Amino acid sequence: MQVFDGYYSVCNHTKWMELRTRALDVETENRPEFRSKYIPNGHISNWDCEWFYHFRDGGFEGLEGIELRGRILQHKPFQNQIEEIGFVGRKERSTLQLFGYLRREELAEKLAF
Repeated sequence: MQVFDGYYSVCNHTKWMELRTRALDVETENRPEFRSKYIPNGHISNWDCEWFYHFRDGGFEGLEGIELRGRILQHKPFQNQIEEIGFVGRKERSTLQLFGYLRREELAEKLAF
């Protein structure tokens, strides 16, 4: 695992793939959209909803986090599934932020709805 100066890891490949599996279990028209942010270059992707290939393109090394949006985020069964994975994250107004890395000064708080 690569070390990124000033950050510590709070997620792993298994959790990201579990998220992917849960998203693919949702009917196509209700799947959440996602965008990602990478530490090495600070790039924030465009919103996307193609979970088969685009979500894992480039792997998860250096993935600071994923932001999700969509109506499915309001459904308690989906919230429970995401909570069970054990992500560090937070719910914003209309999005859900799931972290892969946090800055050293930030405390890791398990996602709870």
